[in-house]
Amino acid sequence: MTQQNDQEQPRPGPQKSIFQPQRLADLELVGYLHRWCVKPRGKGENQYLHHILAPDYPVLHDHPWHFKSIILSGGYTEMTPSGPITHVAGDIYTRQATDLHYIAEVTANTWSMVFTGPTIRDWGFLHQDLWISHADFTERRVESITRNGYDEA
Repeated sequence: MTQQNDQEQPRPGPQKSIFQPQRLADLELVGYLHRWCVKPRGKGENQYLHHILAPDYPVLHDHPWHFKSIILSGGYTEMTPSGPITHVAGDIYTRQATDLHYIAEVTANTWSMVFTGPTIRDWGFLHQDLWISHADFTERRVESITRNGYDEA
């Protein structure tokens, strides 16, 4: 006769961890980017897994925080005021919140891990040599499409 072990035995099937990455429902990113929050959002550093599906809207923009990006697979070409920069799997780079850029070309199966600092400012777009907050820029694009049937932003 075997003695019953008082310790609980592992259950078959998927095991839960302390934290499961959470897919974020970013409506403005539909068709462009799938994003998961890897480290729970807080006032300090945040960590996101990005699956980049398509280029950005082709207008230079900045961010509300400094960030570091690690390209896990694939790659992309980033447009900056100084010209294009190509990033490939294994590249690690940092950007200041005020650095302007947009992603112009994306290789299939592009994944990156992004580490952000705390929010330090609003973010927006450079349009016709004017900085416009992201909320105002998005509103102008929606109004243009609604009014004209196309985007004139």
